[in-house]
Amino acid sequence: MVWRERTINRWPGLRIRDLRVRLGQSQADLARRIDAITGGDPPLQSNRVHKWERKGVRPHPRYQAALDLIERATPPANPAAREGIDPSITMGRRR
Repeated sequence: MVWRERTINRWPGLRIRDLRVRLGQSQADLARRIDAITGGDPPLQSNRVHKWERKGVRPHPRYQAALDLIERATPPANPAAREGIDPSITMGRRR
């Protein structure tokens, strides 16, 4: 019997959705972007991205690697903008 090590899901659904929202892309757009990295054989369908985000399905390791590349190329989210706070206001300082 061959022992297979279980892979850890580095990409839970909320993390994938957060990345997609930061990119301003639809699920289909993200699927096409992943296809561009992985070669798209077989092509990734947008309903698969939906299943990752909403159904708790774990992405295949090659798709996790593509998501890692996309995340590294994406600027971090601005927490102030997400909360609706004016980013020009600095904390604790008054002028």
